Amino acid sequence: MQLRVETVVGVGALLAVQLTTSFAAIGLLARTSPAAEQILREDVSLAAVEEMLGVLAVDGDQEMFETALQTARDEATDEDESQLVRRIGVRAPAALEGDPAARIDVVALARQLSAANRDRMEELDRQARFLGRAGAWASMLLGAFGFLLSVVVYRRLRRRLEEPVLALDDLLVAVRHGELRQRANVHEGPLETRRIAENVNFLLDRHEEDTRRPVPVEVRTDRALLIAVIDRFTEPVVVLDGNGEQLAANAAALALLDDPEAPMRALREAVRASRPAEGWAVDEIPKANAWLCLRR
Repeated sequence: MQLRVETVVGVGALLAVQLTTSFAAIGLLARTSPAAEQILREDVSLAAVEEMLGVLAVDGDQEMFETALQTARDEATDEDESQLVRRIGVRAPAALEGDPAARIDVVALARQLSAANRDRMEELDRQARFLGRAGAWASMLLGAFGFLLSVVVYRRLRRRLEEPVLALDDLLVAVRHGELRQRANVHEGPLETRRIAENVNFLLDRHEEDTRRPVPVEVRTDRALLIAVIDRFTEPVVVLDGNGEQLAANAAALALLDDPEAPMRALREAVRASRPAEGWAVDEIPKANAWLCLRR
């Protein structure tokens, strides 16, 4: 349970950082989008101002001017712009009829409205760039935090899980090669790995106790006779019990079994499955519950 809790906490922290980064990016885009929309609206208002100035320049029809003026009125974003649009609407009829003073007033008001729109666009552009930089730094900081947290989680899992498991694996490899005095560390790692280490140590202690028990005289005699008989063979001979464990081997077989590529696994499988092994003659000795394996 302790190992599971540590794993869940570590992975959950990483997922929380990832979700925070994702929601921060969504929030940033949500705040940047209105700024971009406002810039587009100001651009439409500028186009309307240019349309009105173009109508005045060529003495165009009043309908086109009114259409552009209505567009500017609809796209006004603050009271100053609305006031400028109203003043243009008041002076526009006289300007369109050719009154020079009214035309000068309308042109001046249109230029003020254009300047106000440009100032507003620059302000919105600054806001958008500020949000972009803030989002970039926030994403970088969250990414760095996530990276550091990943390193911490990995190092902790390696120390608490990977290293104890590798130590147990090294111990079992040593036991396979005949080193029975080593024991697993029962003081490091989570509860689950410590419990596994305790069980491994218990089994090794029991095995050591069993090997220290005195062997009866008749058993020693039987083994001596068995070894004396199979040593007469020039071919490699191995005697296995019913579980495939080695009971005895002659000198030729011992030299062969020192090779890492020794066919012991194949012989064990053959004995357990009661079938022949490639390159070996396998004969059962029922009364002794043993198998005689002779190299062909």
